[in-house]
Amino acid sequence: MKNPKVLSEKSVYKTSFGVDKYTEMKMARVRLPNGKITKWGYIKLRDAVAIVAVDKKKNVYLTKQWRLAWKRNILSLPAGAVKSNATEKERIQKVKQEMQEEIGFKAVKITKLVSSITHGSSIRSKFHIYLATISCN
Repeated sequence: MKNPKVLSEKSVYKTSFGVDKYTEMKMARVRLPNGKITKWGYIKLRDAVAIVAVDKKKNVYLTKQWRLAWKRNILSLPAGAVKSNATEKERIQKVKQEMQEEIGFKAVKITKLVSSITHGSSIRSKFHIYLATISCN
């Protein structure tokens, strides 16, 4: 099967803040394999780390935070944005920082579980997920 062909693309929105200094949305004119021309959009997001924080009793710690996209409080893993070109050492440091800020614990042990793309409509963004064993005294 033939792949779609990008005919043109342009930036339609760009922020000037954040870890990577911007998040960008692009629109592209695309010719589909059937010859039809359509528009597709995609975004460049920042990389992020997320932490599955588990104590000795196998309790998992989540954060409850208000988020604009949901317009309500949501439960989520402790997480935070990192530079797209961050080293593993920098990502581990971010894991430690986010654990302290969001759940108030320090990790006894940190193990990387997986790195994955965020979703198919974003470009060059990865989600790095870590298991952190914590001690609650």
